[in-house]
Amino acid sequence: MKAWQDAFLGGWQINAIFTLATSRPFSITSGYNNLVQNNASTVYYSGTDYNFASKVVKGNGTVYAITPGDTATCPGCASEKSLFTYPLAGDPGGVPLRAFHGPLYSNIDTSMFKNFRVRYLGEGGNLQFRMEAFNLLNHPSFSNPNGTLSSSSFGVISSTQSTARVLQFALKLNF
Repeated sequence: MKAWQDAFLGGWQINAIFTLATSRPFSITSGYNNLVQNNASTVYYSGTDYNFASKVVKGNGTVYAITPGDTATCPGCASEKSLFTYPLAGDPGGVPLRAFHGPLYSNIDTSMFKNFRVRYLGEGGNLQFRMEAFNLLNHPSFSNPNGTLSSSSFGVISSTQSTARVLQFALKLNF
């Protein structure tokens, strides 16, 4: 490679950090204080997978982790398609607190840089050109859904854990 080609094309360094994690656990409560004041009872769950809320469903301008079809329609009743039912008065419910997990968190951060030697700055002098990208794919990582069964927004995800993509360029002079 010729000297001018090496000065612009050679010697680049690329770094990346890939993060993949399960979401924080959350509770699904009935929204009714069946036992004591200020302590909502949990619901009954007819499913077997406590990680089912990690799926994300988009529809009608809303993002769901638990779809409206998964909810019960009356206290104490159990329909065939309902995953959740309300406990009766005096019943603490059947699901432990923080048994469910929300959507996965994933992120990719990258950097790319190159050092250009500057002989006027001495033996170790160089100019570093640096490009950095945070949340490179601009991928949303959703927060946990609303876990109150009696709420009209039950199962709705209303926020994200990630920020929008950020690109950063820098020049650094080392001498």
